[in-house]
Amino acid sequence: MPNVSIAQPDVTLHLDLDGVIRKASLSNGVSDESVEAWLGRPWGETVANGGGRSVQVMVDDARQRGVSGFRQVAQRFPSGHELPMEYMTVRLGGDLGLLAVGRNLHAVA
Repeated sequence: MPNVSIAQPDVTLHLDLDGVIRKASLSNGVSDESVEAWLGRPWGETVANGGGRSVQVMVDDARQRGVSGFRQVAQRFPSGHELPMEYMTVRLGGDLGLLAVGRNLHAVA
């Protein structure tokens, strides 16, 4: 059987329907960062350089259509470190909220 590599998200955010971060998990590639400070904050407040508008579009699209398109933002970690990320957001159904999955574009480049 060939060795198959499955892409895993670098950042996974469980959001409520208003886009507030309820849970966050990181892949091994960025696991040295702590994201506890994100919990309870609107996702748009955790991105840099005006990325809050892109985040709001993804939240609105997922809420209304079930899934958003991919968008790039500069994710700012509580440590101050920023990474270029590509996210998409999906609605989990009912009142379960949204799931935002992001890929570190720095690693891709």
